[in-house]
Amino acid sequence: MPAWRVTRQPFQEVAPQWRAMGRAYAVSPFLSAAWHQALHELAGGEGGLETVAIRDGERTVALATLGQGRERRLRALPSRVLYLNETGDPRLDRLTVEHNGLLAAEAEEPPALAALLASLLERSGWDECSLGWWDEARWRRIAPALAHLPLTPVVRERRTYRFIELEGADGLGALLGRLSRNTRQQIRRALRAYGGEGAVAVEAASGPRQVQSWLEALAAWHQSRWRARGREGAFADPRLMGFHRRWLALGAGDGWAQLLRVSTRQGEIGYLYNLAAGDYLCNYQGGFAYDADAKRKPGLVCHALAAAEAARGGMRRYDLLMGDSRYKRSLAGGEGQMVRLLLQRRRWRLRLDRRLRRWRDGRRG
Repeated sequence: MPAWRVTRQPFQEVAPQWRAMGRAYAVSPFLSAAWHQALHELAGGEGGLETVAIRDGERTVALATLGQGRERRLRALPSRVLYLNETGDPRLDRLTVEHNGLLAAEAEEPPALAALLASLLERSGWDECSLGWWDEARWRRIAPALAHLPLTPVVRERRTYRFIELEGADGLGALLGRLSRNTRQQIRRALRAYGGEGAVAVEAASGPRQVQSWLEALAAWHQSRWRARGREGAFADPRLMGFHRRWLALGAGDGWAQLLRVSTRQGEIGYLYNLAAGDYLCNYQGGFAYDADAKRKPGLVCHALAAAEAARGGMRRYDLLMGDSRYKRSLAGGEGQMVRLLLQRRRWRLRLDRRLRRWRDGRRG
């Protein structure tokens, strides 16, 4: 492993490097400088989170944010946890960072993560490092680089994420041709109910005022839908809403974030809140105008049109992220596995916790 050193410094000192590396590697929108600046501000400024840089001499190899908090194992025993690119506050981490990792070149990420963890092992005061949600295939490529460390990897949870492949699609017709007959018919019937494909417009917000206005409209529809189900929704916490306002103010201008409005002459059908990195686009949230006409499928229509626009714009993938919603199963032609990972130090209570979980899972199976 290279003899890299790990430094800790205020986020604002490394922000220019972070922006440059984000443009160079375009790994994930969740690893952009804009996202992390908003995250640091959400957690209370420089005192809330650590910024770590892995360096080879004067060259910065990788960047990340570290949070810290406590969880309970065996329902009673406290465990001190470090969090990669999360705050450690479960209320704030409902932001749900997916496709997590280090901001680094692909080839340098495995040794950089090993260097970071080796440095952390020299510190006391923590029992586990939560790596968050990683694409399982990516984790398998990186895990061998960590095998020499005295840490036990644990997959705490596993979820499917789904995506629409856009390569080779030159418009809505091509995308619909890849879907099941039933889904194609639903979308075409819904478009006719809205006046036909030519009557439906897809627009991207331009300028900070429009971005914020459309975010408020999206959040209102989103919250209304979730409250009708007796649940909170993603924008119920004012602090998280503040994060989204700040992140969009930073990220929309640089192309990391996108607000779309889908409408007809009669009014809006819905809004989509998307995140972008290079030629990869993912849908983070949406708000749709549901009504009594069952033929209208605002969610399906908005996502299908947004994916078609993304394909025309040269995007290769429209990622619907984690979840088992029906619309994701209907639209997605591909899927992968996301795993929530922990790296545990040698602690008797953690070893006992692993054994009890294996026993419990064996009984369920």
